[in-house]
Amino acid sequence: MALTLDNDQDAGKLERQEIQIDINDVSKSKKILVDSLISTKIELDSLRKQINPYPIKGTKVIAKDFTDTVYNYMVDIGILYPDIVIRQVLLETGNFTSNICVDNCNLFGMKVPGKFYGYQYGREYDLGLLGSNRGHASYEDWKSSVRDYYYWQQYMINNGKLNISTWTAYYNSINNFYAEVSDYAYRLKSVSV
Repeated sequence: MALTLDNDQDAGKLERQEIQIDINDVSKSKKILVDSLISTKIELDSLRKQINPYPIKGTKVIAKDFTDTVYNYMVDIGILYPDIVIRQVLLETGNFTSNICVDNCNLFGMKVPGKFYGYQYGREYDLGLLGSNRGHASYEDWKSSVRDYYYWQQYMINNGKLNISTWTAYYNSINNFYAEVSDYAYRLKSVSV
């Protein structure tokens, strides 16, 4: 392939110059670019691990340390009844070992993207949502999953579906509007933190 360029040289003389581009050189350049992008992704993943020492995705975590980390994040972002909600996390994830937790960074068993209450608040950019996997939401990281639960909780409260007047009322509301089993509140109460 040949390209023709006009090049201004030596006191304003215009000279036409042909440049030959070898297709093999283009392929080599593509490979170098792809290798560079892969290297950059590896570096970014390494930086993310330094920033977020509990990535979940594809790894197992020490449940007690991570439980405290998740609980503190819930308190920081304003989740109501975090003592109950952390029990939901432990129950839903099997102490952070379920495939949905590990593969999707999904701490609450939230389902497919069409049901995300965060979207109704215009916060899809804030959810870190990657789509769905195995019929459950998949997130960039565990914090995105916790934020989605926060938006779900706010939506349910604003629509009168979650009673937040007492712990018992909240347990009963969760049992009615969150769980797929009828004894969910009982199961939550039996989870030790």
